Amino acid sequence: MSYKIALLDDEAHQLEATAALTRQLLAQEGLDAAVVPFQGVFNVPALAFDAYLLDISMPGVDGMVFASQIRGTGSAAPIIFITSIENRVYEAFRVQPLRFVRKNHLKEELPEAIHALCDQLRQEEKTALSFQSEGMLLRLPISRILYVESSDKVQRVVMADRTYEARTTMAFFEEQLLPQGFFRIHRCYLVNMQAVYSVTGSDVVLASGEKLPISRFKLAQTKEEFKRMMFRD
Repeated sequence: MSYKIALLDDEAHQLEATAALTRQLLAQEGLDAAVVPFQGVFNVPALAFDAYLLDISMPGVDGMVFASQIRGTGSAAPIIFITSIENRVYEAFRVQPLRFVRKNHLKEELPEAIHALCDQLRQEEKTALSFQSEGMLLRLPISRILYVESSDKVQRVVMADRTYEARTTMAFFEEQLLPQGFFRIHRCYLVNMQAVYSVTGSDVVLASGEKLPISRFKLAQTKEEFKRMMFRD
């Protein structure tokens, strides 16, 4: 599987140096990945990448704000912060970064961060879901799927950045996804409980703000599944 990794920094020299070192480390890890550098946030295609290496302090929309926007869509793509501002490390925890690398220790700390990134991407690939969509065989990381919506004989597999249609049964997806932290909240919805922000009296609310209805027969179980996910070891 080939990956795309976005690298953002507002300093051209730092961007070039970090990109070169990142490519070298990825090659050593044997991961098929393209590093795409951006000098700032505004020209980054939304949700087009499998991982993000972000400078925290940038003019305008900084890396922390951009990371919050990524998470706000429901995306669980790995994020590594590379910065000289160490006092924002605790602020960074709310967007669940994979690693925090100090610029003045880049050569010492980036190798371990890239190794961790490669491990996570490979682990996601092992638990990928394979199915046919519009004549193509797709293989999607299960952790990136937000929910599956059933409509007659067509199932819609919804991710943060794209939706795929599959002409199969919901039972097929239940068999694959229930052991991976998904729960059937309604006859039409199979939801990744990791993507759920809250459970109301009649809906689950995703991190993006999207609401999905809960069957009244499934409300108590949905609340229990949400609690189990929140307090898992």
